[in-house]
Amino acid sequence: NQVSITIQGTIEDDSGNYIADAEVFAYQPTGGFGGANTTTATDGTFTLKIPVLGTYKVGAFKPGLPQAREIVVDVQADVTGITIKMQKPSYTISGQVFNANSQAVSYTPVWAYEQNGMGHSETMTDAAGNYILYIDNGSWTVESDAPGAGWMQYDSAVIINGASMSGIDLNPTAGTSWKTISGTVSIN
Repeated sequence: NQVSITIQGTIEDDSGNYIADAEVFAYQPTGGFGGANTTTATDGTFTLKIPVLGTYKVGAFKPGLPQAREIVVDVQADVTGITIKMQKPSYTISGQVFNANSQAVSYTPVWAYEQNGMGHSETMTDAAGNYILYIDNGSWTVESDAPGAGWMQYDSAVIINGASMSGIDLNPTAGTSWKTISGTVSIN
């Protein structure tokens, strides 16, 4: 029997600042037919519409940020006042991804990993090929795997020491020769 129950709350960083445009989700960890997802408003608020009463795990993610720890919510009536904390690193690395024709590549993965540690961040480029990775101080390697360009790595380590870095653009290596593979896939 489907019901119209909601879970309402906010997504915040460790300092209590609201996080806009985060994806929020709920699912029943033991299976079942309930689940919901939504995006936070500019003030970090969200409302999930839950179709079935029961126990849910509620979590959030935003490209470029580490995923928030999921919380357990027992939904027997409308639930309000849920706060989910996301760790938001202090700095960013940003830039654009380009293909072999120097055109921006939209909706392609970009990631960075800390060269001397366990840090990792990943995101997707937007419609204009721009990306933002949220990171902390350290020495970072930035990479992408873009259609029409293949795997790319920024030509040197990106050093973050108390300030964000922009203009970290990823381009195919000059002189790269591209080959085409074509064929037919069939099921026998």
